Amino acid sequence: MKPNDTFSYLKNNCVYPDQASLLQLYQPLMGADAYLVYNYLVHFFDNGRALHPFTELLNHLQFGFDRLRTAFDKLGALGLIKFYQHHQTYLIKLSSPLDRESFLNNAVYRSLLSSYIGEVAVEDLQMTLPVEAVDQTKRFSEVFSDRGEVYHHPKQADINFDLEHFKQLMRRDGLYFDNEQTDVLGLYHFAEENGLTWFDTYQLAKATAVKGQLSLVRLRAKQEQQEQPSQSTGLTREEQAALKTAQSHAPEVYLSTLKKMRKAMVTDQERQLLRELAQMGFLDDVINLMVLYTLQRTKSANLNKVYLMKIANDFSYKDIKTGEQALLYWQQKPQSSAKPKAGSNPQTNVPSWSHQDYKTESSQEEQEQLEELKRQMLGQSGREE
Repeated sequence: MKPNDTFSYLKNNCVYPDQASLLQLYQPLMGADAYLVYNYLVHFFDNGRALHPFTELLNHLQFGFDRLRTAFDKLGALGLIKFYQHHQTYLIKLSSPLDRESFLNNAVYRSLLSSYIGEVAVEDLQMTLPVEAVDQTKRFSEVFSDRGEVYHHPKQADINFDLEHFKQLMRRDGLYFDNEQTDVLGLYHFAEENGLTWFDTYQLAKATAVKGQLSLVRLRAKQEQQEQPSQSTGLTREEQAALKTAQSHAPEVYLSTLKKMRKAMVTDQERQLLRELAQMGFLDDVINLMVLYTLQRTKSANLNKVYLMKIANDFSYKDIKTGEQALLYWQQKPQSSAKPKAGSNPQTNVPSWSHQDYKTESSQEEQEQLEELKRQMLGQSGREE
């Protein structure tokens, strides 16, 4: 779109917007430029009779073309205009703003307005009935016969994210927002972008929460993971088994199992480290594999934070989001510059205790724990062969 391009109005699209609603509710969200552009389009509406260059509009409003394009973007996002390309020109369809009640009853619009002018100011705009008020309005069937006028439904917002039910499930499951205003907007944007219902979005949000706190970063990572094709055919039998185990345990439970084999307990510092990894946006299976790799490579009973964070930063840089991607990355990464001795086995990123011929001098109790984890990791692979 260029300044010399032309536009026309959609025929029979004359609107009479509620100016109070436009100024009080929409203007704080879209700003002065978009407010002026919308009013210009409404008041210069000609029923599609002629083509108008954008310079005509710019000359009247006295600002530049970049500001005009930004104003069009905001008006479109708020549902006040539709912008179409039609052959060598553009076509504009106008829509009326929502009335005050419909706007403020919409959870997303209300939350966005609160982030601009504050909740107290929004409460002052809210229309409220006294508690003791009784609705005496007649119903349609009480006024019109079956041959009467067609009932007109008031305009509803296109957004249909049921925030109240979302919050009810959060309270039931002990979940909470980090910042409700920004999280609500992020959740709506995520649901609309991926074509998900509010309940589908909640299921993902619950599965990716960090200690009860909703995490939009992990929510998006989980959706991306589900959309990616499987790469498990490139993994060895041991790696596939390790991946299945990593996918079936929460990080703290997984770490506790590994540390019991080393006669150790999970420390508070390690729990905090797991939370930090989750807050970085890593999903549970990736965290578990990073933990497994760190313990194996450092040959320690405790997580080496410096070593583990180097892996995490490397994964963030390389955009590794799934356990499969992590294992394939370690396959390709050189593990040592030294050449293996003749007759020795090449190094692998799968820990030695995952192999069936691994021997240990641990106690009978430790050996049973070890065998149990091996059965979990290798059992299903054995049945498939």
